[in-house]
Amino acid sequence: MRALILFILAFELMVITIFPLIVPPDLTLFDAASSRASQTFMLVGFALLIPVTLFYNTFGFRTFSGKIHSPS
Repeated sequence: MRALILFILAFELMVITIFPLIVPPDLTLFDAASSRASQTFMLVGFALLIPVTLFYNTFGFRTFSGKIHSPS
């Protein structure tokens, strides 16, 4: 438990130390955003891939779920 607390504290200190250097103060969200076309492309891609991923994971879970019987 102590190791976890020390890790979290060290990570927080690293973030606090680096944070001012990550984002310049004059950069706004709208300046940093990508173009509308690329955002639409990503939205369509995610809209197509998320159902496929959910189906694949559900299929795999249902296929391989259940008790394992040892051959005797």
